[in-house]
Amino acid sequence: MKERKLALGLVALGIVIVAASFQFSSSEEYIKLNVKKIVIGDDAVKMVKSIHLGNFDVKSAAVVDFEGIGDIRVWIAYAENEDTAFQLAEKMKEKVHLYFSNPEPFEFGELKTYRVFGNGRTHYFFSFENQVVWIEFENPDVKYHERVLSYLFAEGEMEKYIN
Repeated sequence: MKERKLALGLVALGIVIVAASFQFSSSEEYIKLNVKKIVIGDDAVKMVKSIHLGNFDVKSAAVVDFEGIGDIRVWIAYAENEDTAFQLAEKMKEKVHLYFSNPEPFEFGELKTYRVFGNGRTHYFFSFENQVVWIEFENPDVKYHERVLSYLFAEGEMEKYIN
C-alpha cells in the first residue's frame, strides 16, 4: 500500500513538474500583441516626417501601436533599397543623442540595432531590408524586447500587421 501511494505521489509530482515547465517555456516563447492602432500610407509618412529634422526621404511608412506587456509603438519608413535604409539608420545614429541618450549598439541574433533611452521608454532603431525601423517599449525588460523584436522581424510577423 505504501509503495502504491509513493508511486502515485511521484507520478503526480512528475505531472506537476512537466506542466510547470511547459507553462514556463510557453510563456517565454509566446508573444501576445494586441493592435491598438495602425497608420499606413500618406498619414504615416507625415507622422514619420514630423518627428525628423531636415529631409528624411521615404517612399512609404507605417506606424503600429501594440498593447503587449506595456505599450509598444513600431515606426517603419520604407527607403528605396537596403543601402539607403542602412544609410538613414546610420544618419539617425549620429543625431539621435540630441533628443535621447547616446545610442548603444545592441545585437539580437542577426539583427544589429541601436538602443537609446528617453521619454520614459526604451527605444531601438535599425535598418531591416529596405526599412528603417524605430520601436519603443514602455516595458523596460530587455528579454521581452528581444522576444518581441525576434517575433516581429526575425520571424516576419510584422508584415501581417501592415499588409
